[in-house]
Amino acid sequence: MNNMQRKILLDIKLELEKENDPLLDKFDSLFSQGDAKVIFVWLNKQIRLEKLPYSAKNHMTDLYYAVR
Repeated sequence: MNNMQRKILLDIKLELEKENDPLLDKFDSLFSQGDAKVIFVWLNKQIRLEKLPYSAKNHMTDLYYAVR
């Protein structure tokens, strides 16, 4: 995981912590493995299932358009 990926994922983690979201445990587990691609795929799945809090989803969307 590179520094930019780590920063983005830590920002998303902060959003999950603010919401006290139950997905935080799974996120922490994936984060500890250090594979950013796996985490982003999992986050995208949570968005499709509408399980990710709006604040985290909004943050990911903003990042997508900023990078694009």
